[in-house]
Amino acid sequence: KQWYQRRVRGLLCCSLPGTPTSESVIERFSKLTKLHVNNISINSWSEVSKLRWFPCLNDVRMVHWDLFGDMNDEERRLILGALLPTISLINGAEIRDRGNAERWYMRRCTKNPSIREDQRLAELEAEHGV
Repeated sequence: KQWYQRRVRGLLCCSLPGTPTSESVIERFSKLTKLHVNNISINSWSEVSKLRWFPCLNDVRMVHWDLFGDMNDEERRLILGALLPTISLINGAEIRDRGNAERWYMRRCTKNPSIREDQRLAELEAEHGV
């Protein structure tokens, strides 16, 4: 289990010793469509946003992540839907209204700066207006 967690964390962080560069990770996993990862310690939303590097990724299953804290399923789905624009399934549930998820995320960032991922927030503000 620990080996697997280190590999996934390395996949997202690309900062562990002996971890390939982000360019080589993107190349090696360019056709990745599904990712199921449970019980992992990812400590920032910018690390989650790195899943955007994988252009074919459209189905993710993520549970028991420390980063989610006490968020309920709907909140997790909304934040992930806003941060990961190519994802169509999160934990088996379809993203039906991405625009709603993106606007919810923008509002939530003003109330809870800990979920703020600056690059994606700037993109959403440009798209939806401030």
